[in-house]
Amino acid sequence: MKPSVYTIVLSKYSVEEALKLVHEACGKYVELMGEGWAGSHIPPSMTTGDAKELKKLMEDLGLQCIALSTYVGKPGFSKLSVEQAEKELEDYRRYLRIAEILECNAIRVVPGGPSPSKASKEDWRRSVKWVQKCADMDPEVKVLLEVHHGSLVEDSDSCLKYLELVSRDNVGLIYDPANLFIARLHRPEVDYGREFLEKTKDNIFHVHAKNIVKAENEREFELTYLDQGEIDFKEILSLT
Repeated sequence: MKPSVYTIVLSKYSVEEALKLVHEACGKYVELMGEGWAGSHIPPSMTTGDAKELKKLMEDLGLQCIALSTYVGKPGFSKLSVEQAEKELEDYRRYLRIAEILECNAIRVVPGGPSPSKASKEDWRRSVKWVQKCADMDPEVKVLLEVHHGSLVEDSDSCLKYLELVSRDNVGLIYDPANLFIARLHRPEVDYGREFLEKTKDNIFHVHAKNIVKAENEREFELTYLDQGEIDFKEILSLT
């Protein structure tokens, strides 16, 4: 286990400032935020020279990058045209180059939605096709799919279906119990703990830990401190 800081929580800072803050907090591992809705610590346009400078800074601070949390495929491979998907593949290729320099072997991509119950066969086919292409560019690099409400990987069964269809050993899941809890607000049968882990444990490559509380309308949520929300992380850890 390598507990890390996902730099999206430091999105108001530059990547250099964020890394220094992680170092000051005695952190050792980081998951770097790609270009997306919260900002960009690692854009796909980052030059080789800038990536090497960043690697040198991380070495000086004693930090290791364990994942690039990108939005390649945005808003989801399932809904992109061929032209749009090819552009996203080019971004993935650029991220592979950056990952090699940073000595990082995991990159998140966005499979897309909608929720499995609303998805068409074409949604599944298109998404799987482009994720396979990402995976095949470098089988030594893990392709991460974050479990998320409103996506094709929304619960344990849909995750297993997707992984069976994609059929690549280097494609696996980001387990995020809070995202599963959000799905549960809309579908009470969704499990975010024991059942999910029992079914998918061999396919989990990475974990996101955040906590939430229900908002007043019961189907929305708010972020809170890790030890104060709906998710009992002590219980989650006891299951792993």
